[in-house]
Amino acid sequence: MERVSSLLSEVLVYTAFIPIPGFFGSLVLGRQVLRLFGSEFTGGFPLLVSLAALSIALSFDRQLRTVIDSLDYPGYTFRINALFILLNLVLNIALIYYAGALGAAIASLLSISATSVYSFYLLWEILEFDVPVYDIGLQFLGGGVMYTIVFGAMQIYPPTNPITTVLLGGFGAVVYVSVIVGISSEIRQKVVEVLNKLNSTTTH
Repeated sequence: MERVSSLLSEVLVYTAFIPIPGFFGSLVLGRQVLRLFGSEFTGGFPLLVSLAALSIALSFDRQLRTVIDSLDYPGYTFRINALFILLNLVLNIALIYYAGALGAAIASLLSISATSVYSFYLLWEILEFDVPVYDIGLQFLGGGVMYTIVFGAMQIYPPTNPITTVLLGGFGAVVYVSVIVGISSEIRQKVVEVLNKLNSTTTH
């Protein structure tokens, strides 16, 4: 169990490493990306942001459920699934009526977030593990810095065409990774290990 606890704590650090900047990216560039498909698509901005937030909740939910399933606790799995089905049904009925597709996305976000918290609670009953609050918080900080810098860059280079939009998105990704790697020694070490493995693979 001690090995599982250690691995879980490590995995949680990277679970939302991509969804988190995706969420902040949708906030700052979402309208511009949608506009590439036509001005009528910009009305889907709230839905895009909701789905990006949902991807963060899903990443943690799937990880926690996978660990519970691997530890063979079918009773806990049943309770988590039952909670999700009940919440999702009630919230969908209520929110789709008022907000349509956006309501469905919000219902899913709230349902998944609730089951993630419940999964965490049940998993904590099975084993004790360190929650990497600092590293996860750092990723949100990196996303916030990315948002701020990209927003500033947009004032100088407005994303009025696909090339500028893509370049701003790539610039934002570089800013995010730079912030995380620059501050977190653990993540920096992991990045160096991955790069070394890639280098050794390409040289053989």
